[in-house]
Amino acid sequence: MTAAFAGFLVLAGATLLLVAFAVLRFVPDEAVQRSGDGGFAPNRSDLIEVLAPTAGYAMLFFVVIGVAGGWLLSGRLLRPLDRIHAGVRAVAAGDLTHRIALRGAPTEYVELAEAFDGMLDRVEHTVDSQRRFASNASHELRTPIAVIRTMLEVAAQDPDGTDYDELVRRLEITNRRSQNLVDALLQLARIEAGPRTAGRVELAAIVLQATDAVHGEAEASAVTISTTVEPCVLGGDAVLLTQLIVNLLQNGIRHNRASDARVLLSVESTASGVAVIVENTGQGVDPHIIPTLTEPFVRGSSRISSGTAGTGLGLALVATIAAAHGARLLVEPSQLGGLRVRVDFVTRH
Repeated sequence: MTAAFAGFLVLAGATLLLVAFAVLRFVPDEAVQRSGDGGFAPNRSDLIEVLAPTAGYAMLFFVVIGVAGGWLLSGRLLRPLDRIHAGVRAVAAGDLTHRIALRGAPTEYVELAEAFDGMLDRVEHTVDSQRRFASNASHELRTPIAVIRTMLEVAAQDPDGTDYDELVRRLEITNRRSQNLVDALLQLARIEAGPRTAGRVELAAIVLQATDAVHGEAEASAVTISTTVEPCVLGGDAVLLTQLIVNLLQNGIRHNRASDARVLLSVESTASGVAVIVENTGQGVDPHIIPTLTEPFVRGSSRISSGTAGTGLGLALVATIAAAHGARLLVEPSQLGGLRVRVDFVTRH
């Protein structure tokens, strides 16, 4: 940058001097006598004789000022890049908490630093989520193995097999829960791996399939499902959208402890697209844990336990499917006592 600045300044100075020499072409080279006092005016050769050394000193001045000024100016302009470079090196070394935090007037450097810090915020959040997910997943996968081992050890101490039927029943429950957990983990990984083929989907048909899929579980839990669906067409993956609504309905069924247990599902048009809203009755949810409910293995008021029916990945799958469709997910307390989950799909701008 210093060389470029100095070169530009020298080029500009040389251009001005060339213009001056070009103008001298119009000055006669013969002796010029002034008519008023009879004296002589300088001719072209006289002017060139004076201008040539002056031009040399001027060019030297331009070189010195160009190099010195370019060095100072480029150092000032590039100083923010030192902080950005240091931040990149810190992140490359594994420090995701480092931020450039460049302040000042809104320049290209400040915008670049803010964009870099914003990217680091998202990367740090993603990495932390993945670490928590891996830790929770390993714990959840180890738990059924430990339970099965304990049951087998207890059965080994009963040579008469008096509890054989109970052992088989518990092994079947534990195995089914493990299978559901692995299936949910694989589905979550597939969705996060990349988008699927999108098409035009009629949400009324999707809602009908989803309610049919959870009808037996709702009946067994004495939960009434009510639906209000406006005719809406949405661009997306039919399988994933069905899974999203199924998970929302299952979440409302399994975490519904009201005497008059209900789950309300509505699909309505909005100014920007389509909204899917599911809310359920219940005994309330701690507002402090609501922001964490879309994280894997978080449920209700506590971590997932072996006595509950789900895998703790229901709302996590909903959040992932919504993100894959560019939808906005809102989880908040419902006036019915349980949760109110709203997914806004943007179809119009």
